[in-house]
Amino acid sequence: MFFALLLACVPVPAAPALREAWRWPFAADSPWNLPVGEGLLLEDASASCSGAVTDLGVDAWVNAETWSHPVVRSRVSDPLVGVYLDGSLQIELRVPVNATPSLPAWPEGDAHLHVVDPDGARVVELWRARPRPDGGWDVDALAENDLRGAGIGDGGVRIYGGSAFAGLWRSGESQQGAGHALALSLPLAALAPRVVWPATDLDTSRTEAMTGIVPIGQHVALPANLDLDTFTTREGRALATALRDYGAYVVDHASGFALYAEPDAVEEAEGMRADIAAIRGALRCSVNSTEATPGGPGTRVADAAPDFAED
Repeated sequence: MFFALLLACVPVPAAPALREAWRWPFAADSPWNLPVGEGLLLEDASASCSGAVTDLGVDAWVNAETWSHPVVRSRVSDPLVGVYLDGSLQIELRVPVNATPSLPAWPEGDAHLHVVDPDGARVVELWRARPRPDGGWDVDALAENDLRGAGIGDGGVRIYGGSAFAGLWRSGESQQGAGHALALSLPLAALAPRVVWPATDLDTSRTEAMTGIVPIGQHVALPANLDLDTFTTREGRALATALRDYGAYVVDHASGFALYAEPDAVEEAEGMRADIAAIRGALRCSVNSTEATPGGPGTRVADAAPDFAED
């Protein structure tokens, strides 16, 4: 049984006239920035994909202090350092001296670090980043992405083939609203070893452990008729609004159900955690979000992302 996602008339903060790519990345027609359409169909709660997403046996969390994605914007005055993969220089970029990868640090953790260039137009995504004695960085993977591009299909340091910068909750979005979809990770046992759009890759060595039903790239959303006042915190309602109006895409695996806030948004993440179990329980897998109808067909339920400001 399916039901259509209908437009709910809930006031939302006015969108800014212009946006900075490093604060609100990717093109307006990127799947990360497209609001859902009025014709989006969601599974019934009892359907298998939705059941795997809402599994009460799996912890639900919003990562911020740990297992997150720190973002640093470099300046032309920052030192120019090398990034090395297997001891070989891959790229030189300016990195602030106080840049700190996500915790836990390598080798226990993923040690993500996203370095935005001084122009605010491109990001170099680092995975398992650790500092070198010469001031540079050793990594196990890196990718460069255009912050005004699509955010998909050009590589990244998540397993789905797109940018790991995408879908990250940024500081202040609980007040101004998050005008974008969110990144979602699920346990390996919930995932299927296949991809659907907008995923383009399955960059992991752990496909044998992916014994579930949810494909990488799956879109999920909250029903439009869900009463957001049932959530107890402002941050939880802001998160639920984003998941209703934009949804989330499954982009990686984790030990539980995980959404992602940058470390600078830890206070917002704490508020969301009070409601994350209830929010997770109301999520449904989308049926007709495809490359031809991203976020489902029909009139969009929210305004398009504004134009980029000149950095």
